[in-house]
Amino acid sequence: MTAHNPKSNTTFEAFADYNGPRRAAYKKMNWLSIVDASARVAKISGGHAEAQISDNIPYANIDQLKSGGLTVEGATGMNHMFLMFNTGNKPFDDVRVRQALLYAIDTKTMIDVALKGHGTASTSFLNEQNPSYTRAGTVYAYDPDKAKSLLAAAGVTGLSVTLMAVNVSWIADCLPTIANSWNAIGVRTTLQPQDTSALFTKMDQSQDYQVVAAASNPNQFGIDADLILRYNYTPGGVWMKYTKWDASPAAKDLFAKMDRATEEPDQAKKLALTHQYLNVIAEQAVLYPVVHTELMTAWDGKKLSGVRPQGYPGINLLQSKRV
Repeated sequence: MTAHNPKSNTTFEAFADYNGPRRAAYKKMNWLSIVDASARVAKISGGHAEAQISDNIPYANIDQLKSGGLTVEGATGMNHMFLMFNTGNKPFDDVRVRQALLYAIDTKTMIDVALKGHGTASTSFLNEQNPSYTRAGTVYAYDPDKAKSLLAAAGVTGLSVTLMAVNVSWIADCLPTIANSWNAIGVRTTLQPQDTSALFTKMDQSQDYQVVAAASNPNQFGIDADLILRYNYTPGGVWMKYTKWDASPAAKDLFAKMDRATEEPDQAKKLALTHQYLNVIAEQAVLYPVVHTELMTAWDGKKLSGVRPQGYPGINLLQSKRV
């Protein structure tokens, strides 16, 4: 790396004395950091495009880029939108309320309209391709009647929710479906999308909130279930501090189950224990995925070959070269 300018660009230059098995295919690279989706798409579009490749392509722009001659491909993984509840803020301390809001979401409409078909409704915290995946005992298939029943059982009426969200483009596209779904079961919903760093600064300052929608992809750490789940579910960890849940009896039971799975040397028994705690995480719905999505990469096939899309942030140029 020769230079790094936050939120602008990072430049790289091949190390001349490298003696490993994968010599650099490029002498120099300039990676542009472009948060705004439309600006990112514009950078690789048209006859005078300033970039040859981009990850995190918005689903709404796939056809446009393909018609412009670019190759656009996706890869599945742990990329997902999750909801995170503040259990210190009533009535979200009641698991029935958390479950109700998940059952209420019309995930098919979200996938068809916002994701253009490039996603699946979550049936576990883990994506279906993960080797430790199992369908959870609690699956939040769209069921507005069940959502209403759960709210009634919890004694909740006239609920108003402010949904804070990161300003990631595809998350923003999903928010109207959530609002429409919650409004349809009588939960008055206000959307508050905002800059990601600003939102999590509020979380770090322990500012009050009700529900947050955000994107995550722990596959950047690997595919090990224990590693993935402990990223979010660790007593005293950042995410558990946000949820204010980790001192509850249910949380302590979960963490004990996770520890037993971690310590188990027999792989078959470890997997069975992992499935047990995945069921608890699904049932409790404190921080839980709504949809798992493909990550899309676009590139100019006339200028680059050997590109491989990947299911976690970044671009894979290990087998690529200039045409």
